[in-house]
Amino acid sequence: MIPLDIRLYTWLDIEDVLLRSRKQEKWPEGLVWARSYWNGLTLGIRPGTHSSVKTWLQGAYEPRLQVDNQYGDIYIILESIQDNQRALPVFFQETEEEPPIPRLIRSLDRSTIIWRQGENLQLPNALQSDLPCVAALYPTESNVGQTTHALALAKELTVANKRVLLIDGNLDPSINQLRQSRLSFPSICLADFIALIHEDFSSGSKEVIDLVAERLKNSLVNGIYFLPSFRGNNKLIDVKLQRLTRKNYGNPFFLTNALALLGKSLGVDVVLIDLKPGFSDLALLLISDPRVHRAFLSIANKKAISKIKHLFSFISPSIFRSEAFPPPVLVLTKSLYADYDQHILKDTASAFFQKRKDTLTIMTPFIGKLENLPDDQWESLYRISNSELPVLMHPFLSWLYTHE
Repeated sequence: MIPLDIRLYTWLDIEDVLLRSRKQEKWPEGLVWARSYWNGLTLGIRPGTHSSVKTWLQGAYEPRLQVDNQYGDIYIILESIQDNQRALPVFFQETEEEPPIPRLIRSLDRSTIIWRQGENLQLPNALQSDLPCVAALYPTESNVGQTTHALALAKELTVANKRVLLIDGNLDPSINQLRQSRLSFPSICLADFIALIHEDFSSGSKEVIDLVAERLKNSLVNGIYFLPSFRGNNKLIDVKLQRLTRKNYGNPFFLTNALALLGKSLGVDVVLIDLKPGFSDLALLLISDPRVHRAFLSIANKKAISKIKHLFSFISPSIFRSEAFPPPVLVLTKSLYADYDQHILKDTASAFFQKRKDTLTIMTPFIGKLENLPDDQWESLYRISNSELPVLMHPFLSWLYTHE
């Protein structure tokens, strides 16, 4: 039977059931290997073991395994919306080969989606006017308060009667910035969303958007929908996006389109992504999209800000120079150990913001009571709401709607 904490959205969840069963040493003798992908689950079996492996499979995926009695086809029913059933077909392949170690290998590989300076990158068309803003908060390093600032910005948006989809963009399986929600096991997560896009987003799949929005629609609290990076303690995979980018016809900006469509389906005004520091695929896809309202968060000292300059050295300068798209925002936060010469810091920042005069710089102080927030994001939001940080982030709102 499928474990209670697993929801079968994609082939990755199908793999989770197999991996958990293998760890518990419950694989049948006839099963040599398993290969799962968006278009099907293939099982390598010993000759003459089809019936026994099929029986085991029925037990492992009960009650989601369905057999077509007329043709003998086998399917695993996936999470679906009403009147639009999704299923993953199962195939058997007889083999005499010895089982590899491990017998099931995850299928998404390492990626590097970086555009170097001087590359002739064709900029995307602007988002349609009926789509919400997509904003991303990117920290220069860990422990600079990126999640605190993201929650403060989300709160200030709700004060302005805006609805927000807040996304935990930390896809590092070892860390989860916003670890808990009011539900022990959220019904959908960002890793699910990305896997579903990988499965079918060639034409802006309405089915994918509708499914994710349907799972999120009852999670609205105080004007904010929250999409965690993972479901509970279930770390699907260290999600890689290069293969997904290639599958979407070489379009490096597909993810922004998908997030905007999800936001529209939920009826939000802003989609806000709280990114992790470093050169992750997700961060590079979003900060390299000129349509995204990008805010870079840094401790207020030259050394920290120089990390943004290093990041920008890998990205086409046309992404920041085009005045048809919103300029970046620099959020400087003062730590206990920060240098705090505002004029020097602004001069340092302007050098690698391509000298755009409409760049916004926000200064926030060190706030001791926000230094150690609880795991529950709603409790954290309550504490942040009672601090001065949301008001300090208000210039971001004005800038956001000036550059729609």
